[in-house]
Amino acid sequence: MFACCTGPVRDAIEVQVEELKPAPVEEVSKPESSAPDNVTEDTSAPNADAVAKAEDKFWQAIFREEDSNLYMDYLPSKHVPGGASYKIRITMEISLTVEDAVMCFMDFSPRKLNYATDYRDIKVDQILKQSGNLPGGIPEESIATVSPNFSGVLMLMRAFLPKTFPVRLCLGRDDRGYHFMQETLGADGHPDGRTKKEGSILPHPTDKQKCLIVSVNEVTSWVPVWAVKLTAPKVKGHLLEYTDRYREYKKSQ
Repeated sequence: MFACCTGPVRDAIEVQVEELKPAPVEEVSKPESSAPDNVTEDTSAPNADAVAKAEDKFWQAIFREEDSNLYMDYLPSKHVPGGASYKIRITMEISLTVEDAVMCFMDFSPRKLNYATDYRDIKVDQILKQSGNLPGGIPEESIATVSPNFSGVLMLMRAFLPKTFPVRLCLGRDDRGYHFMQETLGADGHPDGRTKKEGSILPHPTDKQKCLIVSVNEVTSWVPVWAVKLTAPKVKGHLLEYTDRYREYKKSQ
């Protein structure tokens, strides 16, 4: 899989992602929460093997940036069970250490608002698992309500997502890297099928100051593929700004 990548980056993704198994996490008691009672507490571990579910021959290239090892691929809905969604696979090289990338992208506490312009507001509703063993004390599983800032690469998603919605967030770790799952929830606390993302943050094969991020985004079919394709060329610039703002924020602490 990921035959689009070259050299050691390709080899690292093929070897590490294919064999990923989420590490067991210590379950702790759930604190009191003001979240609605009807939120479903599905505490299953994130499925880190999601990136390998579909056969490569069905994936279609959307975007290629060889110099920065950024690749986007599309899996049509007819190859996704149920046919109600399609998948977007993103493979990228990030100039952050693995731990910094986890803090930058996986921390959904209000700290994110200091550098992530993607969100107007973030509220943590429930912490379902928190062992204290992940970077920055990020919980293994939580539910947060987010209010996206629909600008830049997110502008085209304004018509397809509500202004505010809850998200279930899962993060695990094993000896190969960190593995995550994020999915939107409906008013009943169950996954609403709008978006779901699964993937991994892995060590770079040759540079400890960099890492690899592989994610598969499941998107409801009523979000047109053309909208995703239109934003693809802007992803690189968006990620550079995102990580630069995180570095500045980290320096200020």
